[in-house]
Amino acid sequence: MMIQLITSVAFAFNFFLFHQYGSGLVFNGPKQLIFHSTLRISTMIRRISVLPLLLKAEKGNMDENIFYSTLNEPFALETEIEEIKQKISQIEEKLLIAEKEVDIIRRDKLESRLLVLESRLQQKENTLLLQQQQAEPLRRLIVVKTFTKFVSDCTCFLKLTRNHNFVDLDRVVDECAAHIYTQLPRETTVDEFRVPPLALTRFARGGKTVTLAEIFDKLKSDGRVNPILISFNGHGLTSFKPRAGETQTQSILRLIAVQLVDYTSEQAQNLIVDRNALDLHLGDGVVLLLDELNNVGPLDNEAAALLREMFLDRAGRFLVFTSHFPVSVEGEVSMASDFLGNQHKNARPRFRGVLTVNMSIASTLSELRSMSTACEALTEEGAAWLGYIPSLVYCTQTFSEMSPSDRFQHMSIPVEHDKKQEILHRFLEELLGGQRDQVVGQYYGAFASIGANSRVSYPLCYVTEIFTQLRIEKAVSVILDILGKLKYHLTSKQSGLAWECTVEVAIILRMLEAKWFGSPGPFHLVPDGTNPELAFRTLPDECHTLTDAKNRMDRIIAEYKTPTLIYVTSAYAKFPQVEGFVIYTSGLEGSEAKIVGFQMKSADRKPCKSMNETLVNGGAVLIRGNSLAKKPRAPKIGWTYMTSTQIRGLLGNSLLLAMPREWLQDP
Repeated sequence: MMIQLITSVAFAFNFFLFHQYGSGLVFNGPKQLIFHSTLRISTMIRRISVLPLLLKAEKGNMDENIFYSTLNEPFALETEIEEIKQKISQIEEKLLIAEKEVDIIRRDKLESRLLVLESRLQQKENTLLLQQQQAEPLRRLIVVKTFTKFVSDCTCFLKLTRNHNFVDLDRVVDECAAHIYTQLPRETTVDEFRVPPLALTRFARGGKTVTLAEIFDKLKSDGRVNPILISFNGHGLTSFKPRAGETQTQSILRLIAVQLVDYTSEQAQNLIVDRNALDLHLGDGVVLLLDELNNVGPLDNEAAALLREMFLDRAGRFLVFTSHFPVSVEGEVSMASDFLGNQHKNARPRFRGVLTVNMSIASTLSELRSMSTACEALTEEGAAWLGYIPSLVYCTQTFSEMSPSDRFQHMSIPVEHDKKQEILHRFLEELLGGQRDQVVGQYYGAFASIGANSRVSYPLCYVTEIFTQLRIEKAVSVILDILGKLKYHLTSKQSGLAWECTVEVAIILRMLEAKWFGSPGPFHLVPDGTNPELAFRTLPDECHTLTDAKNRMDRIIAEYKTPTLIYVTSAYAKFPQVEGFVIYTSGLEGSEAKIVGFQMKSADRKPCKSMNETLVNGGAVLIRGNSLAKKPRAPKIGWTYMTSTQIRGLLGNSLLLAMPREWLQDP
C-alpha cells in the first residue's frame, strides 16, 4: 500500500510538471533536477512494486484486475522518450542561436546531432508502440485456481501419422515403461537417494517425440498411471508460445493446466496458474511427459525446483522428458556436477543424475527399407551414413527438409581457432570411448545421441560435419576423404563400401589416439606411452605384388628417424590379398619396423592364400563384416580373424552405428 502511494505521488508530480510547463520546455536548474529525479525514482519504484504482485499472481492470491492495471503502467521507455524530446528542444534552441551568430561549424554539428536524436526518438516510439500492442493480451490474463477436468481425461495431442512401420519402437517404449513403474513408488530422501528423471536425448529427427507419444499411449492403455503430456515444440493445443514476461515456472504450469480447464486456444495462452491448486488437483499416480525441454533453455532454479518437487521427489509421480541435448533438473546446483552425475570439485555428495535407454536403432537394412515406399531403395551406404537410425532415415528419405549437413550448418556453434586442438582431442575420446565430455557437448551436444548407461554416440553424417569444422590435422583430412567417398555413393549400390570406409576411419582414429594419448594404436603395434607421429603414404600404381610393396615400404620406413605410425594404401586397384598396411617404426637405426596388413570383407569370404610373413612380418588381419555372427573357420597361415569383441574395440562407440546390430552377435 505504501509503495503504491509513493508511486502515485511521484507520477502525480510529474503530471503536474508536464501540464504546468509543457513537455517541450527546457528545464534549468532545480526544476530540471526535480523533473528527471522523480521520473527515475517513480519508474524504479514501479518496477519494484510489480514483483510481489507477480508472485501473488502465480500463487493465485490476488485480484487479477490489480495485476493488469499495475503491469501496464508506463515504465522506463516512456521516460527515455521524454528525455530525448527534452534534448531535441535544447538543441533546437542552440541551433537558433547558432543561426543568429552565423556560426556555420557549430550549426552543422548541432544539425547532425539533431538528426541522430530524431532518429532515436522514432525508434523508441516505434518500440513503445510495439510493446503496447504486445501487452494488450495481458489485459485478458486469467488466474486459474480451479480445474474442470481430471488428469485421466488428458489425451495425447501428438497424434503423428502412422503411415510407416516403426522400427525398434516397441522395445524402447517397454524399457521406458519399466523405468517409470520402478521409480514411481520411490521418493527422494534427505541424504541417501534422489529420484532421477528419465531422459530421451537425441539430435533433431531422432525419434524422441514419436517415442514420447507411444509412451503416453502405453501408460494410458496399461491403466496403472495417468500420463499428461506437454510440449515446448510446435504441436497441438499445448504447443509452446512464450508469453511476454512469463517465467519458466509459469510456462510449465500453464501447459499442464490448459489440459485441465475449458478455455479457447487464445484464452489458454493467457493463464496464470496457482501452483498449489494444481498440485492438489493432480493427485498421485501421475507421470509428466515433457517434450523438447531444451526449448525452455537452461532451467532456472525455480523451474528446476518445480519439476523436482512436483514430479520426482514425492512418491506416486514421475518425470520423463525429451531434449536435443542434455538438460539438468538441478538448476544452478548442476554446475557442480554434470548431466550424467559425474562429480566435479566441491559438488554435493549425491547427485540425481538421469535414467537413459538406447533409442531406436535398426538391426537390418531390410527393416529400414520396410518403413515406407520412400525407403525401399535405401542402400547399405545410406543406412551406415545415417547410423541405422530409423527416424533419421525416414525423415531424410521422405521429407523435403534440411539434410543433416544443412541442419548442422544451421544449428552448430563455431569453434574458436585457438580451441580447435583441444576440442578435437576431446571429441576423439568421446567418439571412441562414449563418455560424454561437457566441453564437446557445448559445441556438438545437439548432434549426439545418449543411450543406455549414458553412452554418447554420433552418426557418420554428423561425424563428417564435426571433423570438417575441426580440420587441423592431416589425419582428419584423410578421414574426410574416406567419408567423402562414402557420401558420394549414398544412393548407388557399392558392395562393401560402407564397411570398408568405416574400418578405415576406425584405424586412423586409433592412430590418432596413439599419437595424442599414448595408446597401443591399431592392432596393438605401439609400445605403451610412445606417442608416435603419423604419416600417410600411397604405393604407386606399378606395385602389383606384395614383394613390390615390401621393397617400396622399406624405403618409406627408412625416411623416418623418430617413432612413427605409417598408414599405407595402394594406387593399384587390384592389389592382392590386403587393402592396406599399418607400419610402426621406432626410427632407431638397426631396429626392425613392424608391418601389419589388413583386409575388411562384408561377406563370408576368407583369404584364399596364406600370408608371407617374411614380407609382412606382423601378419595380416581380417576384419569381417556381416558374417560376424557365424563361427569362422580356421584362419590361413599368417592371418588373424578378429572376433566381434575385438571389432567392437576397434570401432569404438560411435562407429558401431555404421553397422547393423545383427552383425555384432557373437557366434
